[in-house]
Amino acid sequence: FAVSGDTPDATAAPFPMSGLWSVAFDSSGMGYALHGVIAGAPGADRPRISAFDPLTLSEKWRIDLPLPEGALWNYPGGIGLLANGAFCAAYATRLVRIAPRTGEILALADVPAPAGQAHTAYNGFIALPDGRLLAKSHHRK
Repeated sequence: FAVSGDTPDATAAPFPMSGLWSVAFDSSGMGYALHGVIAGAPGADRPRISAFDPLTLSEKWRIDLPLPEGALWNYPGGIGLLANGAFCAAYATRLVRIAPRTGEILALADVPAPAGQAHTAYNGFIALPDGRLLAKSHHRK
C-alpha cells in the first residue's frame, strides 16, 4: 500500500510499531504486522513482527526477526499467510516460517544476495502450489 499526505503517528498505536510496512490477517481474523523496516522512522532499527487482535488492537506477541551476520539492508519486506496455515516473512536476505499462534520461528533460510548482502533485500514472495516460495529481491547497486 502507499500513503500520501500526512502519515499517521505510529507511536499513537496501542503497541509500538514504528516503521510499519504491511499487515496480513488469517482466517480467524488475527492480524500480523511487519514493522521496524522504514529507514529513518524512530525505532525502526530492525524488522519485527507482531500479532494483534484487530478488534481490541492488543498485541498478542512480538518477535525481533533474526538478522544475518554483517552489513544488511533493512528494507521493507513482505509477509503472508498461506492456504495451509503457514505464516511466512521475507526481509533482508532471509525467509522465515513462523508459528502464527506463538511467534516461534519454525524455519529460516538465507537466500542469495546477487548485489551483496548490504545491497540486496527480499521484499515479497508468492506461494507455489507445491508449497515452495518464489521470492522477489530488490537491489540498490
